[in-house]
Amino acid sequence: MECTAGSVTDAGGSQINGDMGTSTGTTLPVYAPYSPGTPGLNGDLHPNTATAIDARAAAISALDDIKSRSDCETELGGVVELGGRILTPGLYTSTESMHRESPLSTRL
Repeated sequence: MECTAGSVTDAGGSQINGDMGTSTGTTLPVYAPYSPGTPGLNGDLHPNTATAIDARAAAISALDDIKSRSDCETELGGVVELGGRILTPGLYTSTESMHRESPLSTRL
């Protein structure tokens, strides 16, 4: 589940496979019904539902655990475009926001 404390916006063309929710806000983009090969949401919307609130609490708990185990975190700066980067395992933070306009690769 993708989960945010505020609102979710979509510039268009997104394909989300899984549920999406907000835990304090109720603003979610409107998605056309999913069909393979077309942009949309292949999951359920959870605007400030118990599921979204529980997911956010679990994500915060997991992040706190990661921070406590990590020798260091990688600060990426202000507004960060993740597309085109290859990230190795670790904790990445931003002082403002992160977004992806093009593919992001992870390497183990």
